[in-house]
Amino acid sequence: MLVVEAIGLEMELVILNTMTGEHLTPEYEELNPQKTVPFLIDDDLKISERSVEAS
Repeated sequence: MLVVEAIGLEMELVILNTMTGEHLTPEYEELNPQKTVPFLIDDDLKISERSVEAS
């Protein structure tokens, strides 16, 4: 968010409550099938955070 502000981009921030499962809704899954957070949409580009399992 600091970089977005520093370079003057516009952004819509949507806060999800992962404790209540807001990231598991069908609407969110349609946007992001991996259901990961954070998730970025820029026009047709969709970027999701990839979780790494500890070994």
